Amino acid sequence: MKKILGAAAMLALLQLADSCKINEEFQAAVTPEQLGSSSASALLDGVYNAMRSPYQGATQVFALSEVTTDERIMPTRAGDWDDNGKWRSLHQHTWDANHPEIRDAFANLGGVIFAATDMLRPGFGASAQQQGEARFLRAFTIYWMLDLFDQVPYREPGEGVSNNARVRKGTEALDYVISEVTAVIANLPDAPAYRA
Repeated sequence: MKKILGAAAMLALLQLADSCKINEEFQAAVTPEQLGSSSASALLDGVYNAMRSPYQGATQVFALSEVTTDERIMPTRAGDWDDNGKWRSLHQHTWDANHPEIRDAFANLGGVIFAATDMLRPGFGASAQQQGEARFLRAFTIYWMLDLFDQVPYREPGEGVSNNARVRKGTEALDYVISEVTAVIANLPDAPAYRA
């Protein structure tokens, strides 16, 4: 009986090890034909939606620009109000690269820049106003990333994501923001207030 149980356990272990092989081919390219003709407005909505995470609430951009100064002190009362000391470490400038607010702000600001750049790829049929809005939102987010991190990774529209991103720093990035806003301001609508 022990031999049968041992053989069954060995067979189950071999089956488990064999079933863990992952042979997947990634096909991560989406063409304009796959998205349809109304994709430019959907992609622009995606850019606006991507802006929610870094800009709304008392975290990420707000935390890095306000909590790190004396403008805002987050309440830390008893128990879980302290959030494992993350607000205190921001206020006292004792954070590191793994701090959740810094990591999330950098990743989500980069996500907005990526979404706006992706929307500007040739072939999506975006109108001048839609392109202007996407370029403005990208420039706005680049400004915040520059202000918070003093460097901005970027790619040109249509450039493959498998290539390493180039980085703009300091004056070069600020000049780019100013040139983008100047170039698109004529294509931006006057209203509504919640649009670029």
